[in-house]
Amino acid sequence: MADNPNDAKTGAARGPRLSRATAAVDALGAALHDRLEALLDWAEAAPLRAALLAGLVALAVALPGLTALPVTDRDEARFVQASRQMLESGDFVDIRFQEEPRWKKPAGIYWAQSGAVATAEAVSGADLKGQVWAYRLPSVLGIVAAAALTPWALGPLLGARAAALAGVLLGSGALIAAEATIAKTDAALLACVVATLGAYLRLLALARPEAGVVAGADRRALSLLFWGAVGIGALLKGPIILLPPFGAALALAVLERSARPFAAMGWRWGPLLALGITLPWYAAIGIRTDGAFFEEALLKDLIGKVREGKEAHGAPPGVYAAVIWGTFWPWAPFLPALLPALKTWRDPRILPLLAWIGPTWLIFEATPTKLPHYVMPVFPAIA
Repeated sequence: MADNPNDAKTGAARGPRLSRATAAVDALGAALHDRLEALLDWAEAAPLRAALLAGLVALAVALPGLTALPVTDRDEARFVQASRQMLESGDFVDIRFQEEPRWKKPAGIYWAQSGAVATAEAVSGADLKGQVWAYRLPSVLGIVAAAALTPWALGPLLGARAAALAGVLLGSGALIAAEATIAKTDAALLACVVATLGAYLRLLALARPEAGVVAGADRRALSLLFWGAVGIGALLKGPIILLPPFGAALALAVLERSARPFAAMGWRWGPLLALGITLPWYAAIGIRTDGAFFEEALLKDLIGKVREGKEAHGAPPGVYAAVIWGTFWPWAPFLPALLPALKTWRDPRILPLLAWIGPTWLIFEATPTKLPHYVMPVFPAIA
């Protein structure tokens, strides 16, 4: 049977249209590439520009969901209600959810949420205690701060341009955008993690003999920043803040067969600063609850999650490696490009990043209780 002449005409017409569409896509890709290169050229020129670019990208990603999304997480409702009760009662030591104690996490995030609501009310003149978006403001600020700090944290290893791009990638990821619009601890904790690791990477560089004695003042300031961020993180989520920096230090110490990675942290005044930040509240809650807070938060909540899958969130090892293709979207398709870098893992630019990722990732993979955001503290290094 003869071919339909109309099919030939349709195919002939489709060819030019397909060519024009392909050319349009290529032109759009080239334009986006040129725009990104121009932005990176601008950001590379000054550290503050890199921080501004990454922070604005994170803010643009986070803002649409700030007021549009309803309460999306069952824990979010509990955090919001506990912060509201803290604000209304004026009791900033104990944490209550309705009539029950809520002693799973320290008070830091409840202070931040209460403060955000009180500030927003003072600025707007409206009663915002019933508006969930006001309680999400610390999460938005935490994600913006994490993205903005990433170029500073990674600059000494990667150079200004690559570090700026890493901040942009971090601030525009799917899981990061989701956590920015949930009133919980993890976004604020991420900012503390980036601050601790940024300070620590610089302290490691200054610990080299060639750094010289002129870097003494920088060491002191960075050590105080490191331990200050540890103290704030401990008020947000307890000992979890210790995993990324101390896990990285342990990995580097084992590989180098040296105590230098731990000594670089600065142990003279820094730990006193961390204790000064955390000890007043921990002492107050311990006295107020006769130690029941520590039994609930450490023995039942934290150690309970390590022993078994809690609250129907149990999962086997390897889950995070599977779900990162969604949580790190839209940049996950580029992850295979990292594999050649593993061949040169001893490169001084790569090894600290792998030390940042490896121990923390493995601990969370081995922990029976799993939620996608648990491994978020290593996302800046992956970016």
